[in-house]
Amino acid sequence: MAEVKKSKRFFMKMSKLPSGTAQQRKTSYSKYHGIKNYPAASYIQAKRVLARALTPHRVPEPFKGPILLEVEYRYETKEKKKFYKLKTTRPDGDNLIKVLKDRMTELGFFNDDSEVAIESMSRFYVPRGEGGISVYIAEVSEDVYK
Repeated sequence: MAEVKKSKRFFMKMSKLPSGTAQQRKTSYSKYHGIKNYPAASYIQAKRVLARALTPHRVPEPFKGPILLEVEYRYETKEKKKFYKLKTTRPDGDNLIKVLKDRMTELGFFNDDSEVAIESMSRFYVPRGEGGISVYIAEVSEDVYK
């Protein structure tokens, strides 16, 4: 397995997780400017919320080279039967993690999200008060198996 060079783990406590994704677009038409696509308000709000939550966890120097990224989205629920069960409804996990990686890039966690070579994402329900996003980021060696 790849060897960890440096790492950081943190938890961003949130009772309501951001659900906007870059795929959510609005379209308008103007006689003068033609068709214009722009991001939905939920996506803009998600970017703001994530920036606010990520800022206290910024790193002094970006992670470089192959990066491992593990993310857990913990959704709060009142229903006891759902506690610690996987979430299989919208929004899609790959769209959620894309917004997070874009924000992490903008805040200097890594230079480009293409450096994330190993990615793991899970979504599940938790009791009230335990909601949020857990992130583990690590700079790893290029050797996958020796």
